[in-house]
Amino acid sequence: MALARVWFSFSGAAIAAAVLILQVAVPLAEGLFFVWPGNYFLAMAHSLKAEVPYPFFWSPAWEFQLGTLTPLIAAGGLFAVIVGYQAVRAGTRVAAIPMVIGACEVIAFLGGFAISAIWFRNGVPV
Repeated sequence: MALARVWFSFSGAAIAAAVLILQVAVPLAEGLFFVWPGNYFLAMAHSLKAEVPYPFFWSPAWEFQLGTLTPLIAAGGLFAVIVGYQAVRAGTRVAAIPMVIGACEVIAFLGGFAISAIWFRNGVPV
């Protein structure tokens, strides 16, 4: 049972890490230096509440599509921490690895959210 929790913890951390890597690698492949986090969080907010207009329709479509994946960073990281904690309590020490990775992913999500909240006011860059 504890090994299943470790596997689930690693899978949550892997999902969040895959989204983070995509959100950094795709702009680099498109020739842009760094897009995250502002447009991704605006796209995430628009996908969660569709009646709010997305203010960056002039942006490339991949920004909006990657932005809709942004909640997976927090969900995967939090899942890795919670399930990993249960596995550590059951005596499986290797579960501490995805717990640390998941905690870093949640911190990255919250940091990106804070940065986008500072940079944007009502969807308009300040």
